Amino acid sequence: MKKFILSVVALMATFTASAQFSADPAALTIAAGEEKEVVFSLTTEVEVTNYDIWLQCPAGIEIPTRLNEDDETELCVDFEGGRHKSSHSIVSGFNEEKGMYLISVTSNKNANLRDLEGPVLKIKFKATAEASGAIKIQDSFAGTTEGVKYPFENKNIITINGTAASPVELKGAVKNGSLVFTFVNNSGKTIANCDFKLQLPEGISIQQNSKKTKYLFEEGDATEGMTYSIKFANNKYSIVVYDGEFDEEAGNTIISLPLEGTLTGEATVSNIAFGDPAGQNISRDEDGFKISLIDAINSIKAEETKSGAIYNLNGQRVSKATKGIYVVDGKKYAVK
Repeated sequence: MKKFILSVVALMATFTASAQFSADPAALTIAAGEEKEVVFSLTTEVEVTNYDIWLQCPAGIEIPTRLNEDDETELCVDFEGGRHKSSHSIVSGFNEEKGMYLISVTSNKNANLRDLEGPVLKIKFKATAEASGAIKIQDSFAGTTEGVKYPFENKNIITINGTAASPVELKGAVKNGSLVFTFVNNSGKTIANCDFKLQLPEGISIQQNSKKTKYLFEEGDATEGMTYSIKFANNKYSIVVYDGEFDEEAGNTIISLPLEGTLTGEATVSNIAFGDPAGQNISRDEDGFKISLIDAINSIKAEETKSGAIYNLNGQRVSKATKGIYVVDGKKYAVK
């Protein structure tokens, strides 16, 4: 009789104990080809040492894989901030029969997860196509070393707001003190022009010639020989590349802009547009994106930088100075 009562108590604990997972962000906007990370947090009112999470993803969403130190394939799942990394281990994979991802966290030292509740896992998700719907947590539980299981609620844990991949995508990064813009063409069309707005943090600017009449730049390999226009108004640079066709076989760089000032903060790129030779719009992105300048080479000042790069009076970088007037390291030189 006593054994039966204990079994009933254990069974009741299985259904009444509170142990739950939540996700941040709970709504994920992700375009085809993008990867984004989500932090999973654990809340538990009971003492548990392990948990199994089963995640069902909608069509077009997956958890990508990688090779671990033993050259074995594993999911891109990590302990958030190193929490309980020393006391627990992760085993993860995709179950073909259930059509779900399993993430199993077990204790190496019989450690109590109640003492470590909060953000515990960081999971990367990838959109292989335009997707919508929800990522669901199902048939999941937290447990003890004695085999008692406390089920998590079956629920939609992340809402997916899919967006279609941009027909042409503009990208930017800082390299050797210059802001370099490249593109990815998913449209299958020939690109003939590109224009966008660029806003830099206070104290950072595009380098100019000695008379402050021209902005310096280097042609992109895909846009060499085309016409470039750089203007500044309302605290933003307007950059336009036109009069030709992008040579994608030569590369994917559009323009390189040498910067001056202490590189910190973020650059904002907006009002991006690409067009075809017939004057038709291929792609437009009003919101744009941000570029971190903090990890770039800091404290670059034009007057202190000795790159040796040669620019003509139109602001274009040239490989060799022939007869004429050129700008090198911010100073004007005449070649006779």
